[in-house]
Amino acid sequence: MSNQVICSKCGHGNTFGHVFCVKCGAKLDMTRVTAAKMQGGLNNLMSFIALGVRAIVALAVVLLVVWILWPVEPRGAPGQAADVRKYKEKRGELDHALLEGQAGKAEFTEGEINAYLSDVLQRAATNETPAAWQLQAAGYNVALTPNAITVFCAARLGPLTLTYEVTGAPRAGPGPFALQIRSGRWGRLSLPQPAARWMGARLAALFHRWEKERTILDHAAALDTQAGQVVVTISKKQAPD
Repeated sequence: MSNQVICSKCGHGNTFGHVFCVKCGAKLDMTRVTAAKMQGGLNNLMSFIALGVRAIVALAVVLLVVWILWPVEPRGAPGQAADVRKYKEKRGELDHALLEGQAGKAEFTEGEINAYLSDVLQRAATNETPAAWQLQAAGYNVALTPNAITVFCAARLGPLTLTYEVTGAPRAGPGPFALQIRSGRWGRLSLPQPAARWMGARLAALFHRWEKERTILDHAAALDTQAGQVVVTISKKQAPD
């Protein structure tokens, strides 16, 4: 081949770049290498370098995607087991006020809400046998800030864990409760508005499973969110004339 150096001792063809024969070990006579052979060897070297660069770039892209989509931690306080009882007591007070047509108000902390969500998820997990490679809920979390609610969801797909969240402004009364989506994230990747709204719709569908919470929020007169807490207000039902 044109890019080989022939050993003068054993006649073996060596790839350009070797100093000694790979077969007999004799030193190769580089004075017999032509310009064409040198160019062929150089081309091979450049091809090898280009292949290495492409491999490094591909690896860098894969690592970047993995870093962007790597599961993130929720922002809201997790709460304790005792917070589940507090949440249910406060929810019961609002539910009673709604049924009786009376005014009511309750303040919920992030810890109380998130402890309850965790309890619901654990109870559901004990009653279900997940199928292989079926997307399963792994965690819910709510973070409260002034005039905004961030809803976080973690899901497992086989050995993989995916996290996503949406942030929006709560809207209560009159009419059904709604979360006006401002932003969304998948892992560390910020989502455009259409994708964030689609993700918000998915989370809203999950929320509809919780009938008591949905009924209370749909009839709430006001929903005041502050750092780490939310105040839900139920207005007294007016008697018909």
